[in-house]
Amino acid sequence: MKYSKLKFGENLYRMRQEKGISQTELSIACGVSLNSISKWENGKTFPELGYFCRVCKELKVTPNEMLEVSE
Repeated sequence: MKYSKLKFGENLYRMRQEKGISQTELSIACGVSLNSISKWENGKTFPELGYFCRVCKELKVTPNEMLEVSE
């Protein structure tokens, strides 16, 4: 599977919007700064594994769904 930080960010943004969750709400639920969520969504950084798992849990998606790359 092909992977990129940018694609993760796009998926995170889309899934968060679909669930009606703000960046602030997600940052509080995951125990990270609002700035971290913004950087993830913009493809500037990728969360550490523990935070990645928290994001998936909060958005009720699997890691595979979060990292899915459509060709």
